[in-house]
Amino acid sequence: DQIRQAMIELLHNAVQSSPRRSVHVTAQLEPGGQGVMVQVIDDGEGMDAHTLSHAMDPFFSAKPAGRRLGMGLPRAQQMIAGHDGTLELRSTPGEGTTATVTLPVVPVPS
Repeated sequence: DQIRQAMIELLHNAVQSSPRRSVHVTAQLEPGGQGVMVQVIDDGEGMDAHTLSHAMDPFFSAKPAGRRLGMGLPRAQQMIAGHDGTLELRSTPGEGTTATVTLPVVPVPS
């Protein structure tokens, strides 16, 4: 449920970025099959270096006041980390943002 909530937050942020054409979600196994990598990729506004460096800070938002609390990405990062995963952001102003979630694959007992 926490991973689902984290992914919803990433998708919400991607849609809020004013994508020009689309938001893509990809998933693939990492080499060796020890983890899975999920990416949420948008072609929206992107973030400048200052915004990107503070994107995971609680209560930070580059949006005008009166919007959401600025807790979405920090919560997503915390929930993903609680499952031994990572959340990384790459962004270029005017080109979009890629959020990469990496999670370990837990073998299912047979």
